[in-house]
Amino acid sequence: MDPFVLGMLLFLLCLVLFVAGLLKRAKQRAAKLLHLERHSKQKEETPIRKDLRTLEYHVRRLERSGYAKQTILKKLVATGWDERLVGLVIYEVHKPHNRLHALERYVQQQLLKAKPKEIIKEDLLSAGWDEEIIDVALGLTPRHEGATSRTGEKKEAIGEIAMLFDFLG
Repeated sequence: MDPFVLGMLLFLLCLVLFVAGLLKRAKQRAAKLLHLERHSKQKEETPIRKDLRTLEYHVRRLERSGYAKQTILKKLVATGWDERLVGLVIYEVHKPHNRLHALERYVQQQLLKAKPKEIIKEDLLSAGWDEEIIDVALGLTPRHEGATSRTGEKKEAIGEIAMLFDFLG
């Protein structure tokens, strides 16, 4: 074989390898950029997709570590959690229960922050609390009026029956 042709073939082989290397590096960079783009989008979407159990876990873990409620709130909001939801979880009113003192503490804390009663009520309604109980905690309804229960209704019915017997008899 002619040395010139051999030289040209060698040159072409080197050129092909060089271009293949460039293409491989470009593909790796594109994959890396795509990964970074996806990762940054996930960071933006993460607070929306985080679940309540995870938030409860973080709040309880920070409480056990000795952090104050306000510090916990700031730390979790800084990591992307919704401030309203964190506040509800910190005061353990993110789902309805029978510990009304926790609800009242939450309401008092929110009022101290100058949060409007309407927004507090809206947050608690979205967490599933009964409107009558919220109104009592907010002081919109006196405690005895808002706390309607079946036993209260039974006592009322018994009182009405007793008045009927007194009237008839």
